Amino acid sequence: MLLPESPTAPDEAVNVIGFSLLEANNGLQQFQPSWFNVWEASLFKKAQRKSGYTQWLFNRFGFDQDPGVHAGDRLRNADYRDCLRAMTMACKQAMDSVDRKNALLIRRERTALIYFDSWGETSLFEGVTSWRDSLSLDMLPRSIARDYAVKDFSCKLRGEHNGFLMGLRVAIDRLNSGGIDTVLLCGQFRSFPVLVLSQAALATSQQRDRTPTDQRRSHISVERAGCVILRKAPQQGIALHLADYVLLADKPDTAVDQLASRWQATLTDNCAGILGGTHTSKKLQSIEKQALSRLVSPPPFLSLSTDFGDSGCLNPMLALQHLRVSHRPEDYLDRQILVNAMDGQGAAWLMECWPHEVKP
Repeated sequence: MLLPESPTAPDEAVNVIGFSLLEANNGLQQFQPSWFNVWEASLFKKAQRKSGYTQWLFNRFGFDQDPGVHAGDRLRNADYRDCLRAMTMACKQAMDSVDRKNALLIRRERTALIYFDSWGETSLFEGVTSWRDSLSLDMLPRSIARDYAVKDFSCKLRGEHNGFLMGLRVAIDRLNSGGIDTVLLCGQFRSFPVLVLSQAALATSQQRDRTPTDQRRSHISVERAGCVILRKAPQQGIALHLADYVLLADKPDTAVDQLASRWQATLTDNCAGILGGTHTSKKLQSIEKQALSRLVSPPPFLSLSTDFGDSGCLNPMLALQHLRVSHRPEDYLDRQILVNAMDGQGAAWLMECWPHEVKP
């Protein structure tokens, strides 16, 4: 099969002119089931059985370092305010990375705010007592909307593992419609142990795990907050194009063929690699690996969530961070990078990145 010869991003692509992604820095904490929380202990055993992982490690914002508090309670009741502050700081850093000309345009022109997360309304899990904080978590981050004088468009999206990509889809539509000049796309991922474990417990294994127990890897869940500033600015930053959301077949072999065909049809002869933005599911990782082997000339592949830790809806955004901090950013300039993301519900997204200027 011949590869398409298009050397540039599609016309409907939008450009990342500002970006920041922050993660918790409290270190990895091991989840340990306890007898007084039977529900979590049951989910932990089920998640082990379904996923093949023997332990879960969490890096959370707001983790209490007081050794006098039980480790399980500290992990479960991490303070949400640190996450809100991280998202505010991510937006500030993203805005600071914008050149002066675009920064002035953003202040004068029509700006939209799109906010996303993984779990929807989380005030109940966070134990929020302030209605202002509850609005920032469950509806819109009020400090960001205020600081950047967002008046033209704003919305909150709940997309589970699709949060970032659904937000990007809305941003692309708004920018290409001509109704908006700039989009602030920001979001956060909170790794509540009970929700992360329940998601793993609902997963289906493609085959029985025969890896020796002492050789199985740990599942690493990392909380992150990020912001992407998007404009229609050709030849600036990183151009992004998002393909349609496609439902894959239930049968694994057919799903592999579908995914491989989709990649092959999108690949250009100028492709620098494929990045996996899927969460660390054995079944989905197996589908990705088999699809890669069926390509005519497979490019290099990197699983972002495996190498950098699972962050749910923010996993595809790790591709932008990877391009930004690459040891050899010049290898990606004006070349195509594909980001594959499967949501665990039998469907897949495909995002194209075309870096025009990648800062180390």
